[in-house]
Amino acid sequence: YRTTPDGKLLEGNAALAQILGHTNREALLRSTAVDYYVDPADRERWKEMIATEGEIREFEMALRRADQSVIWVRDSARAIRDRKGNVEFYEGVLYDITQRKQAEWAAKQATQQLTQSVAVLERRNHEMDLVKEMGKYLQSCPTAERAYLVVEHWAAKLFPGRAGAVFVISASRNLVDAVATWGNPTLGEHTFRPDDCWAYRASGGPHVVEDPRSPMVCAHLTEPLKGQALCVPMIAQGEWMGILHLQGGDDGFDASGTRESVAASERLAVNVAEHIAQVLANVKLRETLRTQSIRDPLTGLFNRRYMEESLDRELPRAERKGHTIGVVMIDLDHFNQFNNTFGHQAGDALLQAFGELLRQRVRAEDIACRYGGEEFTLILPEAPFDVAIARAEALRQEVKELRVTLRGQSLGVVTASMGVAAFPIHGRSAESVLRAADDALYRAKAEGRDRVVAWDGLAGAHAVKINRD
Repeated sequence: YRTTPDGKLLEGNAALAQILGHTNREALLRSTAVDYYVDPADRERWKEMIATEGEIREFEMALRRADQSVIWVRDSARAIRDRKGNVEFYEGVLYDITQRKQAEWAAKQATQQLTQSVAVLERRNHEMDLVKEMGKYLQSCPTAERAYLVVEHWAAKLFPGRAGAVFVISASRNLVDAVATWGNPTLGEHTFRPDDCWAYRASGGPHVVEDPRSPMVCAHLTEPLKGQALCVPMIAQGEWMGILHLQGGDDGFDASGTRESVAASERLAVNVAEHIAQVLANVKLRETLRTQSIRDPLTGLFNRRYMEESLDRELPRAERKGHTIGVVMIDLDHFNQFNNTFGHQAGDALLQAFGELLRQRVRAEDIACRYGGEEFTLILPEAPFDVAIARAEALRQEVKELRVTLRGQSLGVVTASMGVAAFPIHGRSAESVLRAADDALYRAKAEGRDRVVAWDGLAGAHAVKINRD
């Protein structure tokens, strides 16, 4: 081609006409070079380069063809000057490189997609490693409380920059409590009814709120949200365990903000929720089995096995610290006669009522056990002998105030006999202290029942009787 300095086409072959979208050379020559530039700045750069260097080699640019489609070309041109040095015209060769450009773009896009895919894969592998690590620690938790601490720690790693909380349904299944939080979430309510959460009320799947002003914000989020919110139900073996709640900033739950990345974050949240739910279900099962193994099913008190294990643990501790341990053996007076008179249901009602009285009167560190039948044992860590005696006497008085009814019928006055001993005063082993307390109980029953007898270790087989009212 040849053009004037202002861009008017002077010559151009048929190939150039075809490249620029003309059916013949005549139409081509009626146009100017300026008509084809997509970016006018390319024309200015072209003129500047040819003015300073006298020629252009392989200058790449986008042109708009006559049919308005865009192509990419490579231009090599030079300035032809007259004898005075003035530019007479430009001449050059234009190559259509659209296919090459498209191939380059496709390769570049493929590389970018591959890089993104590798990054996503690495991120997911990292997340799965974190989930596995969290799961390892969760599985080793002996109690739900320990599991909540593990969740707080690992959730902050799994959802960086995102606040959140785990809510667990109560035993009564009418309330949900926040048991773990991270990132200072805007919760409003830490305890709420399950149906205040759309994830519970709806289909049981994740509930996403993208607009904080939406009417679909869960009722338990009473404080204004700063961004998106996500509630994921925690379900294990078909049982609803609670909610995993996440809060995002204006960019959503993922820093990139793309639909794919947000969906990936939701999938991660569902995966984490499933792990937490399964672990909580396992912990609940272990606690249930543990309770069944150490609790008396009728009274809810600890059983004899647990009492013996506790003494084996508490006695060495008391010896190291120089403390005493009070031991009270208790027998409900005339229980067999009570059973024969009122029936076994009445006997069970009495045992349950006495078990409840014991639970209400013991300290957190005390151990109240059903020793067997109508006999009970009360272990009082760090209780001096005289304090153990006084507490036994107070309990005896309260037993007399106990009123047991069955089907509206009062079952009469109940009394109890008690024997008191202490470690290490009356024995340096669990067996010897229990025997001393049991001997004191035997003396209390032999002397007429409804009394407390304290074992006198100095008097050998004798016992010291506490005055009755």
